[in-house]
Amino acid sequence: MREVAACAGWDIGGAHLKLAVADTRGRLIHVGQYSCPLWRGLNELDLQLSRLHRRFRLREALHLVTMTGELADIFADRHEGVQTLLRVAGRRIGAGRLRVYSLRHGWCDVRTAVRVPLEVASANWHATAASVAGIVPEALLVDIGSTTTDIIPIHNGRVAARASTDAGRLRTGELLYTGVSRTPVMAVVRRMKFRGVWQNMTAEQFANMADVYRLIGNLRFGADETADGRGKKPRDCARRLARMLGCDLRDASMRDWRQAARFIAGAQQEGVMKEMNRVLSVFPRSSGWPVIGAGAGRFIARRLAKRLRRRYLDYAELVNAPRRWREPAAVCAPAVALALMGRTSC
Repeated sequence: MREVAACAGWDIGGAHLKLAVADTRGRLIHVGQYSCPLWRGLNELDLQLSRLHRRFRLREALHLVTMTGELADIFADRHEGVQTLLRVAGRRIGAGRLRVYSLRHGWCDVRTAVRVPLEVASANWHATAASVAGIVPEALLVDIGSTTTDIIPIHNGRVAARASTDAGRLRTGELLYTGVSRTPVMAVVRRMKFRGVWQNMTAEQFANMADVYRLIGNLRFGADETADGRGKKPRDCARRLARMLGCDLRDASMRDWRQAARFIAGAQQEGVMKEMNRVLSVFPRSSGWPVIGAGAGRFIARRLAKRLRRRYLDYAELVNAPRRWREPAAVCAPAVALALMGRTSC
């Protein structure tokens, strides 16, 4: 017998749509990430919402929405993006059963949310942090996704971020535009040591960080797109990475390409650790704070926690996700946060 869904949490991103469904007892019964490249048009979102709504029989569920998809370049600005995405979601889900997560207005109905679009835009990080703050009162949440990294302090049981907008968070170091999948390699390193010689990199989007992490065994195939639209096997990844160095695959061994990937990954991780330390420096009594990892790149958070000699907690275990949903729950943390918080907050 199919479980009855009480809450469905939706995180509408620019590349993926994430869905978490909780039953009437507040248990996760489904978590998933689905390809939804908004730059191709709103039809991508329309089709996915319709398909998932039918598949999981969500007609009677309370639907809770957050987003970052308003940044897609099909929209003129964030205002238009938020308003358009909410219109699509309202049409496909039903506006009467839809609530929107906002930074300062709490849970909003669609009519209110479209009037305060900047309180709704890119608020998904706050939803995850709010769910953590109710469980661990002092911590550093590090959510490393396909495109961005959120570094969020939790203090006295509250989200203690110094800024709330993307621009402000980029200034404080609480938001980094670096991730384990879609980030172009050229955004991480411009010069590297390859086969014992330092050289410059090409400034072309020949390869992304998914190629890097697949080569060193940290990523599965995933739903991300490759730069050339071709395969995701190690030799495919190495071929794209070779172009970043002005080479072809045949010019070096797979061992050399994996070593190059390790260099690039190390450079990215050093950058993330630098900003973690920067955020923590604002809190002089934070030495005992654990690092809580979320996102597809939380293996980096775990690694950096060890380097910083801090305890590591995984988001999926923190919210007591069933074993089969632990991996997707950590990857889809904002959607999970909505589904679990919504049952008691709305």
